[in-house]
Amino acid sequence: MATDVKHNFYYENKSAQINSIIPLNDELQFWKNHSYRRFQIMKDSRQQNGREQKWQEHQKQYEAWRPPKDMSDWQSNIVPPFTTSVVEAAMSEMIDQTLQPQVGARKKEYVPHATTINFIKDYTWEVGYGDMELFKAIKQNLVLGTTAWQEYYWRDQRQVKQIVGYNPKSGREEYKDIFMTDFDDCYGEAINLWDVWFDPQARSVNTGPYKAQDAIRRYIMHIDTFRSTFLGSKWDKFGLVDKIKPGGDTNYYQFYQPPQGIDRGSYIEVLWHWIRNPDSLVLLANDTPFYVGPNPYQHKQLPFGTS
Repeated sequence: MATDVKHNFYYENKSAQINSIIPLNDELQFWKNHSYRRFQIMKDSRQQNGREQKWQEHQKQYEAWRPPKDMSDWQSNIVPPFTTSVVEAAMSEMIDQTLQPQVGARKKEYVPHATTINFIKDYTWEVGYGDMELFKAIKQNLVLGTTAWQEYYWRDQRQVKQIVGYNPKSGREEYKDIFMTDFDDCYGEAINLWDVWFDPQARSVNTGPYKAQDAIRRYIMHIDTFRSTFLGSKWDKFGLVDKIKPGGDTNYYQFYQPPQGIDRGSYIEVLWHWIRNPDSLVLLANDTPFYVGPNPYQHKQLPFGTS
Protein backbone atom coordinates (compact mmCIF):
# COMPACT_ATOMS: atom_id res chain seq x y z
CA MET A 1 0.00 0.00 0.00
CA ALA A 2 1.08 3.56 -0.70
CA THR A 3 2.10 5.74 2.21
CA ASP A 4 -0.02 8.89 2.02
CA VAL A 5 1.22 11.81 4.11
CA LYS A 6 -1.08 14.79 4.56
CA HIS A 7 0.56 18.22 4.54
CA ASN A 8 -2.20 20.66 5.43
CA PHE A 9 -3.76 20.97 1.97
CA TYR A 10 -2.09 18.32 -0.18
CA TYR A 11 -1.21 14.64 -0.22
CA GLU A 12 2.12 13.15 -1.16
CA ASN A 13 2.90 9.51 -1.80
CA LYS A 14 6.50 9.15 -0.65
CA SER A 15 6.91 5.74 -2.32
CA ALA A 16 5.59 6.79 -5.74
CA GLN A 17 6.80 4.51 -8.54
CA ILE A 18 6.60 7.32 -11.10
CA ASN A 19 9.72 8.94 -9.64
CA SER A 20 11.86 6.00 -10.80
CA ILE A 21 10.06 5.59 -14.15
CA ILE A 22 10.10 9.31 -15.03
CA PRO A 23 13.02 10.80 -13.06
CA LEU A 24 12.95 14.59 -12.78
CA ASN A 25 15.74 17.04 -12.10
CA ASP A 26 15.53 19.37 -9.11
CA GLU A 27 13.88 22.18 -11.12
CA LEU A 28 11.10 20.00 -12.52
CA GLN A 29 10.54 18.33 -9.15
CA PHE A 30 10.17 21.79 -7.58
CA TRP A 31 7.54 22.88 -10.11
CA LYS A 32 5.73 19.55 -9.80
CA ASN A 33 5.51 19.95 -6.02
CA HIS A 34 4.56 23.61 -6.23
CA SER A 35 1.83 23.25 -8.87
CA TYR A 36 0.14 20.26 -7.27
CA ARG A 37 0.26 21.91 -3.84
CA ARG A 38 -1.37 25.03 -5.26
CA PHE A 39 -3.93 22.93 -7.11
CA GLN A 40 -4.94 21.13 -3.94
CA ILE A 41 -5.13 24.39 -1.98
CA MET A 42 -7.39 25.90 -4.65
CA LYS A 43 -9.65 22.84 -4.72
CA ASP A 44 -9.90 22.60 -0.93
CA SER A 45 -10.60 26.31 -0.54
CA ARG A 46 -13.40 26.32 -3.11
CA GLN A 47 -15.00 23.26 -1.60
CA GLN A 48 -14.73 24.58 1.97
CA ASN A 49 -16.33 27.94 1.21
CA GLY A 50 -19.39 26.15 -0.18
CA ARG A 51 -19.14 27.54 -3.69
CA GLU A 52 -19.28 24.18 -5.44
CA GLN A 53 -22.28 23.10 -3.38
CA LYS A 54 -24.10 26.29 -4.42
CA TRP A 55 -23.29 25.64 -8.06
CA GLN A 56 -24.76 22.15 -7.77
CA GLU A 57 -27.90 23.53 -6.14
CA HIS A 58 -28.26 26.25 -8.80
CA GLN A 59 -27.85 23.71 -11.60
CA LYS A 60 -30.51 21.45 -10.08
CA GLN A 61 -32.82 24.43 -9.69
CA TYR A 62 -32.40 25.30 -13.38
CA GLU A 63 -33.07 21.70 -14.39
CA ALA A 64 -36.11 21.50 -12.08
CA TRP A 65 -34.48 18.45 -10.52
CA ARG A 66 -36.53 16.24 -8.23
CA PRO A 67 -35.30 13.27 -6.18
CA PRO A 68 -36.12 9.85 -7.66
CA LYS A 69 -39.37 8.23 -6.51
CA ASP A 70 -39.72 4.76 -5.07
CA MET A 71 -42.43 2.21 -5.91
CA SER A 72 -44.69 3.34 -3.06
CA ASP A 73 -44.72 6.97 -4.19
CA TRP A 74 -47.26 6.84 -7.01
CA GLN A 75 -48.39 10.47 -6.97
CA SER A 76 -47.18 12.92 -9.59
CA ASN A 77 -44.60 15.51 -8.52
CA ILE A 78 -44.44 17.58 -11.70
CA VAL A 79 -43.37 21.14 -10.86
CA PRO A 80 -43.32 24.08 -13.31
CA PRO A 81 -39.67 24.95 -14.08
CA PHE A 82 -39.84 28.58 -12.96
CA THR A 83 -36.07 29.07 -12.83
CA THR A 84 -35.64 27.59 -16.29
CA SER A 85 -38.29 29.93 -17.68
CA VAL A 86 -36.69 33.00 -16.10
CA VAL A 87 -33.20 32.10 -17.37
CA GLU A 88 -34.36 31.36 -20.90
CA ALA A 89 -36.43 34.55 -21.05
CA ALA A 90 -33.45 36.62 -19.94
CA MET A 91 -31.21 34.80 -22.43
CA SER A 92 -33.49 35.63 -25.35
CA GLU A 93 -33.41 39.34 -24.47
CA MET A 94 -29.65 39.51 -23.93
CA ILE A 95 -28.61 37.51 -26.98
CA ASP A 96 -30.97 39.49 -29.21
CA GLN A 97 -28.86 42.59 -28.48
CA THR A 98 -25.80 40.94 -30.13
CA LEU A 99 -23.41 41.85 -27.31
CA GLN A 100 -19.76 42.27 -28.25
CA PRO A 101 -16.69 43.96 -26.79
CA GLN A 102 -15.83 47.24 -28.47
CA VAL A 103 -12.60 49.27 -28.45
CA GLY A 104 -13.08 53.01 -27.95
CA ALA A 105 -10.57 55.79 -28.65
CA ARG A 106 -9.54 57.82 -25.60
CA LYS A 107 -8.36 60.72 -27.78
CA LYS A 108 -9.28 61.96 -31.25
CA GLU A 109 -5.94 60.96 -32.72
CA TYR A 110 -6.53 57.36 -31.56
CA VAL A 111 -9.70 56.92 -33.63
CA PRO A 112 -7.88 55.24 -36.59
CA HIS A 113 -6.17 52.84 -34.19
CA ALA A 114 -9.45 51.92 -32.50
CA THR A 115 -11.14 51.44 -35.88
CA THR A 116 -8.38 49.06 -37.04
CA ILE A 117 -8.47 47.08 -33.79
CA ASN A 118 -12.26 46.73 -34.05
CA PHE A 119 -11.94 45.37 -37.60
CA ILE A 120 -9.46 42.77 -36.31
CA LYS A 121 -11.74 41.98 -33.37
CA ASP A 122 -14.75 41.53 -35.66
CA TYR A 123 -12.82 39.06 -37.82
CA THR A 124 -11.49 36.97 -34.92
CA TRP A 125 -14.90 37.10 -33.27
CA GLU A 126 -16.52 35.68 -36.40
CA VAL A 127 -14.00 32.90 -37.14
CA GLY A 128 -13.84 31.99 -33.45
CA TYR A 129 -17.63 31.63 -33.08
CA GLY A 130 -17.69 34.46 -30.57
CA ASP A 131 -21.48 34.69 -30.48
CA MET A 132 -21.75 31.02 -29.50
CA GLU A 133 -19.10 31.31 -26.79
CA LEU A 134 -20.74 34.46 -25.43
CA PHE A 135 -24.07 32.62 -25.35
CA LYS A 136 -22.52 29.87 -23.22
CA ALA A 137 -20.83 32.41 -20.92
CA ILE A 138 -24.04 34.38 -20.32
CA LYS A 139 -26.08 31.24 -19.71
CA GLN A 140 -23.55 29.92 -17.20
CA ASN A 141 -23.67 33.28 -15.45
CA LEU A 142 -27.45 33.26 -15.22
CA VAL A 143 -27.66 29.64 -14.03
CA LEU A 144 -24.72 29.49 -11.61
CA GLY A 145 -24.33 33.15 -10.70
CA THR A 146 -20.85 33.51 -12.20
CA THR A 147 -18.89 32.61 -15.30
CA ALA A 148 -15.30 32.44 -16.53
CA TRP A 149 -13.71 33.35 -19.85
CA GLN A 150 -10.28 32.73 -21.36
CA GLU A 151 -8.58 34.62 -24.19
CA TYR A 152 -5.67 32.88 -25.89
CA TYR A 153 -4.08 32.00 -29.22
CA TRP A 154 -5.22 28.61 -30.45
CA ARG A 155 -3.65 26.58 -33.22
CA ASP A 156 -5.55 23.38 -33.99
CA GLN A 157 -3.74 21.03 -36.37
CA ARG A 158 -4.23 17.37 -37.18
CA GLN A 159 -2.61 14.82 -39.46
CA VAL A 160 -4.80 13.52 -42.28
CA LYS A 161 -4.37 11.34 -45.38
CA GLN A 162 -4.75 12.95 -48.80
CA ILE A 163 -5.41 10.88 -51.93
CA VAL A 164 -2.63 11.51 -54.47
CA GLY A 165 -3.42 8.90 -57.07
CA TYR A 166 -4.40 5.38 -58.01
CA ASN A 167 -1.96 2.52 -58.55
CA PRO A 168 -3.39 0.19 -61.22
CA LYS A 169 -0.82 -2.51 -60.44
CA SER A 170 -1.85 -2.86 -56.82
CA GLY A 171 -5.44 -1.80 -57.40
CA ARG A 172 -5.20 0.61 -54.48
CA GLU A 173 -5.35 4.31 -53.92
CA GLU A 174 -2.18 6.02 -52.81
CA TYR A 175 -2.07 8.54 -49.97
CA LYS A 176 0.28 10.99 -48.37
CA ASP A 177 0.19 12.35 -44.85
CA ILE A 178 -0.38 16.09 -44.52
CA PHE A 179 -1.22 18.44 -41.67
CA MET A 180 -4.56 20.22 -41.82
CA THR A 181 -5.15 23.37 -39.79
CA ASP A 182 -8.69 23.64 -38.42
CA PHE A 183 -8.07 26.88 -36.52
CA ASP A 184 -5.16 29.30 -36.23
CA ASP A 185 -6.15 32.57 -34.60
CA CYS A 186 -7.06 34.34 -31.36
CA TYR A 187 -9.82 32.56 -29.50
CA GLY A 188 -12.19 33.53 -26.71
CA GLU A 189 -13.78 30.67 -24.81
CA ALA A 190 -16.40 30.32 -22.11
CA ILE A 191 -14.89 27.96 -19.53
CA ASN A 192 -16.75 25.36 -17.53
CA LEU A 193 -16.42 26.57 -13.93
CA TRP A 194 -15.59 23.06 -12.76
CA ASP A 195 -12.38 23.15 -14.85
CA VAL A 196 -10.77 26.38 -13.66
CA TRP A 197 -9.41 27.43 -10.26
CA PHE A 198 -8.04 30.76 -9.02
CA ASP A 199 -5.84 31.97 -6.19
CA PRO A 200 -8.08 31.62 -3.08
CA GLN A 201 -6.87 34.95 -1.68
CA ALA A 202 -7.77 36.91 -4.82
CA ARG A 203 -10.66 39.36 -5.15
CA SER A 204 -10.22 39.79 -8.91
CA VAL A 205 -8.25 38.16 -11.70
CA ASN A 206 -6.06 40.95 -13.07
CA THR A 207 -7.00 44.22 -11.33
CA GLY A 208 -6.36 45.84 -7.96
CA PRO A 209 -4.02 45.02 -5.10
CA TYR A 210 -5.77 41.69 -4.46
CA LYS A 211 -5.52 40.30 -8.00
CA ALA A 212 -4.93 36.58 -8.45
CA GLN A 213 -1.34 35.42 -8.22
CA ASP A 214 -2.01 32.24 -10.16
CA ALA A 215 -4.72 30.20 -11.85
CA ILE A 216 -5.08 26.61 -13.04
CA ARG A 217 -7.15 25.31 -15.92
CA ARG A 218 -7.81 21.59 -16.37
CA TYR A 219 -8.32 19.61 -19.55
CA ILE A 220 -9.47 15.98 -19.59
CA MET A 221 -7.92 14.56 -22.76
CA HIS A 222 -7.82 11.16 -24.44
CA ILE A 223 -4.24 9.88 -24.42
CA ASP A 224 -4.15 9.79 -28.25
CA THR A 225 -5.35 13.40 -28.47
CA PHE A 226 -2.85 14.42 -25.82
CA ARG A 227 0.07 12.89 -27.71
CA SER A 228 -0.96 14.24 -31.11
CA THR A 229 -1.30 17.71 -29.54
CA PHE A 230 1.90 17.88 -27.52
CA LEU A 231 4.35 15.19 -28.70
CA GLY A 232 7.27 16.77 -30.53
CA SER A 233 5.82 20.27 -30.22
CA LYS A 234 7.35 23.27 -28.47
CA TRP A 235 5.37 22.24 -25.39
CA ASP A 236 7.27 18.94 -25.18
CA LYS A 237 10.21 20.89 -23.79
CA PHE A 238 11.83 18.05 -21.85
CA GLY A 239 10.88 15.08 -24.06
CA LEU A 240 8.55 13.61 -21.46
CA VAL A 241 5.22 13.55 -23.31
CA ASP A 242 5.72 10.03 -24.70
CA LYS A 243 6.36 8.73 -21.17
CA ILE A 244 3.08 9.99 -19.74
CA LYS A 245 0.40 7.34 -19.49
CA PRO A 246 -3.18 7.08 -18.20
CA GLY A 247 -4.21 4.87 -15.31
CA GLY A 248 -1.85 3.49 -12.71
CA ASP A 249 -2.43 2.01 -9.27
CA THR A 250 -2.32 3.86 -5.96
CA ASN A 251 1.45 3.33 -5.66
CA TYR A 252 2.27 4.92 -9.01
CA TYR A 253 1.61 8.65 -8.50
CA GLN A 254 3.21 11.08 -6.09
CA PHE A 255 0.62 13.89 -6.05
CA TYR A 256 -1.87 13.19 -8.84
CA GLN A 257 -5.24 11.76 -7.88
CA PRO A 258 -7.33 10.66 -10.90
CA PRO A 259 -10.64 12.60 -10.98
CA GLN A 260 -13.90 10.74 -10.64
CA GLY A 261 -16.13 10.03 -13.62
CA ILE A 262 -13.50 9.49 -16.35
CA ASP A 263 -12.13 6.40 -18.09
CA ARG A 264 -8.83 6.27 -16.22
CA GLY A 265 -7.38 3.78 -18.68
CA SER A 266 -7.78 6.11 -21.68
CA TYR A 267 -7.97 9.70 -20.40
CA ILE A 268 -5.51 11.91 -18.55
CA GLU A 269 -5.74 15.19 -16.65
CA VAL A 270 -3.72 18.06 -18.13
CA LEU A 271 -3.16 21.17 -16.00
CA TRP A 272 -2.09 24.61 -17.22
CA HIS A 273 -0.74 26.51 -14.22
CA TRP A 274 -0.47 30.24 -14.95
CA ILE A 275 1.67 32.11 -12.38
CA ARG A 276 2.02 35.87 -12.11
CA ASN A 277 5.16 36.02 -9.97
CA PRO A 278 7.53 34.55 -10.86
CA ASP A 279 6.40 34.94 -14.47
CA SER A 280 5.74 31.28 -15.30
CA LEU A 281 3.57 28.79 -17.14
CA VAL A 282 3.74 25.14 -16.04
CA LEU A 283 2.08 22.29 -17.93
CA LEU A 284 1.53 18.99 -16.11
CA ALA A 285 -0.16 15.73 -17.03
CA ASN A 286 -0.73 12.85 -14.63
CA ASP A 287 2.01 13.83 -12.16
CA THR A 288 4.53 14.89 -14.83
CA PRO A 289 5.57 18.49 -15.64
CA PHE A 290 6.40 18.49 -19.36
CA TYR A 291 6.75 22.24 -19.95
CA VAL A 292 8.05 25.11 -17.79
CA GLY A 293 8.56 28.58 -19.22
CA PRO A 294 7.45 32.21 -19.03
CA ASN A 295 3.93 33.43 -19.77
CA PRO A 296 3.95 33.45 -23.61
CA TYR A 297 1.74 36.55 -23.86
CA GLN A 298 3.22 40.01 -24.00
CA HIS A 299 0.67 41.43 -21.55
CA LYS A 300 1.97 39.04 -18.84
CA GLN A 301 -1.46 38.83 -17.22
CA LEU A 302 -3.50 35.73 -16.39
CA PRO A 303 -5.51 35.08 -19.60
CA PHE A 304 -8.84 34.84 -17.75
CA GLY A 305 -11.81 36.95 -16.83
CA THR A 306 -14.74 36.33 -14.53
CA SER A 307 -18.17 37.88 -14.05
